[in-house]
Amino acid sequence: MNTWFLCTIAVGVLAGVLAWLFWKSHRREQFWRETAHRLRQQLAKSEVQPWQLAVFEQHPDPLIVVNAQGHIVAINQQARRLFGEPRREGPLIFQLRHHAAAELFEEVMRTGQPAVHQIALEDGRIFQAHGWPWPLTNSPRGAILLLRDVTEQVHAIRARRELAANLGHELRTPLTSLKLLAETLIQSDLNDPELTRQLAGRVLDEVEAMTALVEDMISLAMIESGRVPLRLEPLPLADVVLERVKRIRPLADEKHITVEVDVPSDIVLALDRERFGQVITNLLDNAVKFTPSGGHVTVEAKRVNEHVRLTVRDTGPGIPPEALPHIFERFYKLDRARTRGEQRGTGIGLAIAKHLVQAHGGRIWAESRPGQGAVFIIELPVALTSASNAQ
Repeated sequence: MNTWFLCTIAVGVLAGVLAWLFWKSHRREQFWRETAHRLRQQLAKSEVQPWQLAVFEQHPDPLIVVNAQGHIVAINQQARRLFGEPRREGPLIFQLRHHAAAELFEEVMRTGQPAVHQIALEDGRIFQAHGWPWPLTNSPRGAILLLRDVTEQVHAIRARRELAANLGHELRTPLTSLKLLAETLIQSDLNDPELTRQLAGRVLDEVEAMTALVEDMISLAMIESGRVPLRLEPLPLADVVLERVKRIRPLADEKHITVEVDVPSDIVLALDRERFGQVITNLLDNAVKFTPSGGHVTVEAKRVNEHVRLTVRDTGPGIPPEALPHIFERFYKLDRARTRGEQRGTGIGLAIAKHLVQAHGGRIWAESRPGQGAVFIIELPVALTSASNAQ
């Protein structure tokens, strides 16, 4: 008897839960059916044409219609993809989850005039939110919000500003130095050939620094815009590496730095000799510059699954962990105080290397621990290796 009684109660509870869930689903469906019916009635009164409904629904930007109480009465498919289905109750901010949307709605309702606010979502996307009163009167019954994704434009503007600031910073130092050198030449005794030679040499150094900066900027701009087509051909990786090591060796010998190369001669890749050689030069140049006298630089290559991994390793001071994510950004330098003199550079070499490696279908990254040197790693696909060896 007790078992039968408990089973009866359990069945009753389950039936009650199912009935409640059905009722909730029915109420939700009824709510949206009533909302759609009211919207159709409103649209019918305002003599909206079917093509206007199609424009609203298929508009490429999110569109949201809000009533005077701040509740959503209609959204198009783009808005549903962005924010999900509108909630039945609660103000607009609950749906869009951003105070700027509520402020935009309140401004439109208060002034009866169009307004614009910027909304930055948690995922990093930035929207330009436009609001209009609905209908277009001084006492609107609601508002229409249009959200336009301007993430790329905002990032591009920010990048241009940073570029202008960085470029100005990089040019200010050599220009200031040139001015001081010119003033010194004017005021000095030109009959002293040794002093004149020293000053002229320093002027030449500063001019060369600015020339290198301009050339790197032009190269980076052309590479980023895709105006530098690669002339790929099957090449032994060792040949390209050794050619660039030969160019950097005088600088290494001057600092008593040993450069060792361990690249198998049978590794053949699809490379642009000049452009990929530029990548090797940039990495070797950094390694030699930041390695103290008597140190070592090692270039190695080996096959890893379907890729060839090329590493350039030095015994320099290393790269701080917080700097690793930024070292391939243009103008990024670990210590601006050290970029003048022996470690001077344009701050663009690694950015150029990154773009050129990506153009070859590969990737590049760095690993380092402070005080234990730095390792730059390039991975390239080996799709042409077997075919080239077969020839």
